[in-house]
Amino acid sequence: MTITCHGEGRIRERSIMRALQKGLRPEESTGNLRWYFDHLRRFEREGAVFRLYGHHVYIFSGDTLITVLTLPSEYKNEAEQAMSGRNLTVVRGGDIS
Repeated sequence: MTITCHGEGRIRERSIMRALQKGLRPEESTGNLRWYFDHLRRFEREGAVFRLYGHHVYIFSGDTLITVLTLPSEYKNEAEQAMSGRNLTVVRGGDIS
């Protein structure tokens, strides 16, 4: 299978939007995972938005993606438990209710 440059860009864009809309917020985390979010926040500028989606931490400034970090393995189980306990419904227009 071959993916064009345009197709690759669209895949990335959709993944980023999913992370921003459906990703776990720092205030939804507890324990060691919350500590990790708090630790990251010390190194980012004020107003940065953090989302955990999959095994990656996305850092945004407004709607602009700044960077993506791989979640350290010691936090993955806790992250999966936190994500599985959420009940999200994405409604038309991308809003979460």
